[in-house]
Amino acid sequence: MTAAIYLNGATLMTTPTQDVVAIAREAGYSGIEARAERLLRDATEVRATAAVVRPNEVLALNGVALSLRSDGRMDGKLIEADLKARLSIGREIGSPYLLAIAPRAPGLATSRAMPGTRDALEVARDRAAVMGIGIAFEFLGFRDSPINTPELAAETVDRIDGIGLVLDSCHWHASGSPSLQGYPSTSTMHRPSRRRKSKMPTACFRARASSSWPS
Repeated sequence: MTAAIYLNGATLMTTPTQDVVAIAREAGYSGIEARAERLLRDATEVRATAAVVRPNEVLALNGVALSLRSDGRMDGKLIEADLKARLSIGREIGSPYLLAIAPRAPGLATSRAMPGTRDALEVARDRAAVMGIGIAFEFLGFRDSPINTPELAAETVDRIDGIGLVLDSCHWHASGSPSLQGYPSTSTMHRPSRRRKSKMPTACFRARASSSWPS
């Protein structure tokens, strides 16, 4: 079975989302990952995108921040506010997934950050489920993130039903993280075409371009 390929909207940040959909369609992509940064500030663009997208053509909307307090507990107020806005957009444009981003919290130990992150993922999952949207956890390799390896990410989502796991190869390599050679399923990332799987089960890996080449 041929893997579906989706265009990451981050490669075309100056382009309206509805136009990114049209570009992806014309170029033969299965759809796009939409960038919330544009849609959060322009309700007209949300409506314009909703008017042109086909079912599941927007695979995912990026990235609710799983905000933590200095003691490692989730910051429920920030998370709820961010979720409300992004889930509303996701529902309107028909996105089946919302990405949830691992916290960047310099100095916070992993042992303190992981329980709060798990709590935040469960909150996000439950709020999203009401709208028929799934949550996929995207961890970053940056040193100031207490959850910054594939092993820690897998441990974070372990035994939490209904949470996907995403690895962004651009973030991973940009952060100076080590090679993923030998890590399960990474063959989906080691191709110039930046392929990625079309669904987000327990482990899904996303590759995207670090230059202007489409992801």
